[in-house]
Amino acid sequence: MAGGELRFPSADDPPAAARLDADAAGFGFYVVESDTPVEDEFYLWPENCGIWSLWLSVQTQWFTDNGIRTRLDYQGIQVCIDSRSIKKKDRPRYFEALQAMEFAALDEWAKRR
Repeated sequence: MAGGELRFPSADDPPAAARLDADAAGFGFYVVESDTPVEDEFYLWPENCGIWSLWLSVQTQWFTDNGIRTRLDYQGIQVCIDSRSIKKKDRPRYFEALQAMEFAALDEWAKRR
């Protein structure tokens, strides 16, 4: 899985520890038991499903500079919002939520560099 790629695990996926062991073995490494990652679970409240779905749909709207995401294309965001059945009165709230997620994502990616 490429860095930054978002996908949902399926029932057919091997456990995280097994995937890590296989990936490490491909490079001639092995994983010490204390290094095994724990997959974080999260719960999405029903009232956030629309905004989360919109967030997933705008992942193609990132501007990049040398492969580093710098900001979202707000014109592209507007097209995504317009293509969904979001009530006009709710659109500012959706846009503000997207901006909050954009800033949080950029901040997190900056920490990882």
